[in-house]
Parts: sequence; C-alpha cells; structure tokens
Amino acid sequence: MEELVELLTVAEHFQLNNGLVVVPDFSVPDGWRNRSENVTIVLPDGKRRTVKASLAAVHFRIPDPAASLDKRWRLMVSFPTMTKETVPIGSKVMVPVSLRSAIQFP
Repeated sequence: MEELVELLTVAEHFQLNNGLVVVPDFSVPDGWRNRSENVTIVLPDGKRRTVKASLAAVHFRIPDPAASLDKRWRLMVSFPTMTKETVPIGSKVMVPVSLRSAIQFP
C-alpha cells in the first residue's frame, strides 16, 4: 500500500446536495481530470476512516473582472457520503503521495 501524506486539514465545510465540500481548495493543475479516490480521514480525536473523495475543478462566479483564472477555477475536495458531523473541522485528509503530487504541491 502506498504511503499516505496530508492533503489538507479541514478549515471549513459546506453541506451541499451532492455531499460535503471541504476547504481549503487548490489551484487546478495543468491537465487535471476530475476523479474519485479513496482517502483516509483522521478525525481530531485520532480515529480514522477510509472514504471516497471527489476531486473536481469548480468554476466560481466572481463579479470582479480583474479576478484571475486561478481564483475563478479551483480544485475542490468533496465527500459524497459524509456530513459535517462525520468530518469535523480540524480533520486531516490523508492521500497517497501520487495524488498529492498530481495536485502539484511544492
């Protein structure tokens, strides 16, 4: 099994019809294709759960015409089967090194 590394620590979350969206988000890497991946969530109490995450490029309507493409298009992480209660603020999302590398972390 591939080593897991931290992708993000949940700073905020929003419950939508298609699941739980978490923040922070990321710049959309060149050539990105939306995908679903199994990830591990480490809750603030240390408990772990493996769940399906959706990683998708999402367009934001920003009225400022000077806003950059990077601000208009963001890579969002969501969990179709999770809720705010099951992924509290402070939870860590752990992913394979290959996924984090695909998101082009420095």
